[in-house]
Amino acid sequence: MIEAKRGGAIAEAAASNIVRAATDRPFVASRIVEVGPLTIAIHFADRDLEAQFADAFYPAPAARVTSWSLFVVAAAKGEALPLPGFSADEPDMRLVESADRYCLWMGRHSPSLYVVDRRSRRAVCWIADKGAVRAWERSRPFLPALQAMFDDSSWLAVHAAALALEDRAILFAGPGRAGKTTLSLAGLEAGWRFIGDDYVLVDSRDGAPAVASLFATARLRDDMVARFPKLAGARTAISHDFGERRHELSLQGFPGLRPGAARLKRILYVERSGHPAPDVAPVRRSQILASMAANTLIATPGAREPRLRKLARLLTAAPVARFDPGPRIGDALALLSASLA
Repeated sequence: MIEAKRGGAIAEAAASNIVRAATDRPFVASRIVEVGPLTIAIHFADRDLEAQFADAFYPAPAARVTSWSLFVVAAAKGEALPLPGFSADEPDMRLVESADRYCLWMGRHSPSLYVVDRRSRRAVCWIADKGAVRAWERSRPFLPALQAMFDDSSWLAVHAAALALEDRAILFAGPGRAGKTTLSLAGLEAGWRFIGDDYVLVDSRDGAPAVASLFATARLRDDMVARFPKLAGARTAISHDFGERRHELSLQGFPGLRPGAARLKRILYVERSGHPAPDVAPVRRSQILASMAANTLIATPGAREPRLRKLARLLTAAPVARFDPGPRIGDALALLSASLA
């Protein structure tokens, strides 16, 4: 990522203009969605954009008052990025941020420019080529902008999975292929409340840690499809991460899905080590911090020190342990259920 220091003031002024101009554009559809403690009005400039992104979120209750507005627009063919010093041909991420505004060009990762104005609580997702938006971004859309919306709060979007029983939740951290998605989707099938398998929201307040859903979606590797035949009809697309195929799933309508926060009771570092049965062991908090921070800070750049402080605070707010699920997922869920009793 390139930090755009020179010309940052010019880009910041232009960012205000972009946000103001977005509100004057015609929008064909709007959705009011619930993202943790925020109620966000998402306005789409055309039906294609609505179809790509809207169903990744939980609809908010009708009586909710919106706390943020997000305007999703697509560039005309050949239209340049509307921020000085930013180019759609630039392959690297480019970031300008301050206490008031957050501007991020995603570069090779996505044809998207995010502009977040914290003062007005309005944001813009400006898509340079809507036909080039990748399947994984349609499953977890606007993640950097959502993260920036939470920077003035105790909440943080983190790379982790989570399940809850009633109002008690477990957060799963750990490396890829450790079993976080398997645990969370098996929990969904077994009647647990599914909170997320890839990115979730955490509240790091001392004495009141909590976890909440970001998206009503999941991502399934090729080798896991046979394990979850009931989810076959939920597939919306195939994506490719570092040469590995993923089945993008929309879980709207499945039992066990609902927004809202749950009290965080445990943080488990999921790691398979060959145990014949589920096993719980001590783990260093620094290992969990490194695992969660690595992907989170790459996927949502900016405000590095404040976000790391939130993570560190979270890891002192709930008990932590290493967890090997073992070969039988039903046994793992039974042990987890007993730990929440």
